Amino acid sequence: MEHKTGKNSYELKTCPGSRRPGLRIDDVVPGSAAEETGIEPGDILRSVNGTRVDDELDWIYLSAADELELEIEKQNGEIWEIDPELDEDEELGVSFEQSLGSKTCSNNCLFCFIDQMPDGMRETLYVKDDDERLSFLNGNYITLTNLGETEFERILRWKIPVNISIHSTDPDIRMRLLGNRFAGKINSQLQRLARAGVPMNGQIVCVPGINDGEALERTLEDLGKLWPHLDSVSVVPVGITRYRDGLPALKLFDRIGAGETIDRIERFQQKMLAASGTRFVFPSDEFFLTAERPIPSPDYYEGFPQLENGVGMIADFHSEARRTNRELEAVTSFPDRVLVLTGPLAQGLLEETAAMLAEGRRGPKPQIQVLQNKFFGETVTVSGLFTGTDIFEQAAGAAAGRKYDRVLIPDTMLKNDTELFLDDMTREELSEKLGLPVTAVRADGESFVRAVLAAD
Repeated sequence: MEHKTGKNSYELKTCPGSRRPGLRIDDVVPGSAAEETGIEPGDILRSVNGTRVDDELDWIYLSAADELELEIEKQNGEIWEIDPELDEDEELGVSFEQSLGSKTCSNNCLFCFIDQMPDGMRETLYVKDDDERLSFLNGNYITLTNLGETEFERILRWKIPVNISIHSTDPDIRMRLLGNRFAGKINSQLQRLARAGVPMNGQIVCVPGINDGEALERTLEDLGKLWPHLDSVSVVPVGITRYRDGLPALKLFDRIGAGETIDRIERFQQKMLAASGTRFVFPSDEFFLTAERPIPSPDYYEGFPQLENGVGMIADFHSEARRTNRELEAVTSFPDRVLVLTGPLAQGLLEETAAMLAEGRRGPKPQIQVLQNKFFGETVTVSGLFTGTDIFEQAAGAAAGRKYDRVLIPDTMLKNDTELFLDDMTREELSEKLGLPVTAVRADGESFVRAVLAAD
């Protein structure tokens, strides 16, 4: 039986048998093509153009077709075939229940941060994911060791962009690092992805004495051959907390080791620039800070392809802060007294920015208080790994002096899209404890300058 509703129509079919996998529809936009054709919240999208839909990633790629034929399972078990007529750039008008879940990781990485977590934190902090869907949707990095052939084929078929934790192209070293006997297949996997034209970015967590030095040089040589399909590679130093009882002993980079690693990377960069016109591989900011070397200019980072991996954040912050300061030069005084809380890694950056803002402005410049990570250990210097308790205990003295009107923290201290610190203290609770309003600010130069000058 065919039904017509406006320019759209659907065909109602009977289809006995068990329910099949699909995406449960959570919401339908009023006035959309989906509503016109009778799609309702609670219905299940089972296939698009004859291809089964199991998750949002399927829908993203399949819905890009010029014409759509949808198989919808109604809540009463009826199967509807719907051929929505969509204008150019018009969307169907549905959203789905979050159904991705998370594919767990079967690796036993030497440097896994989750293994270095203490007991008693919220359950989600102990979840090890290694999920190609989250790599595409959220930018997560995956090792490829937890992919089945069906999942790998889907990446190849649709050329799904993927971020890969490579660490080493030496099979023995990579198997040691990941604690997985299948990890040594990385070269054939990367070549297979490159042949199919799959866009990739790579990451190397560098561990002194294991995959640094000449081993790092060999890895970079191997990876350079995969450009341009492998667009960029970041090299970040291993992170260690004080909770490593029973885990293999690892070393941190010291000033000399960090400098040597930068030198090796920059020699390879020069080869890539000469051959391909790109530096291709970039050391994280932490290497430059540890080596006590100047941060490169923004041009060095070629558009910041690895910004969220801590590569070029300082250069980008400086550039945005200077630009925004010029835009707000009409603001000639600080509106109030601001206390800025940060981890050691960002100390110099924020102090330089505060001094820049003070030039030509009246009133007390923002004060930077550097917090030490008592919970994870003082070797952890990034702002994104502080508990609310650590923050309160170290900032309480300054807040009690009534010298400040408000407190700024980077939003990286809070769990994504929430008001929660790692220990489940909320931002509002921290504000109540300190007796001052606490504002979470995006960790970029423009947001910081606007927040300090109250120019949002």
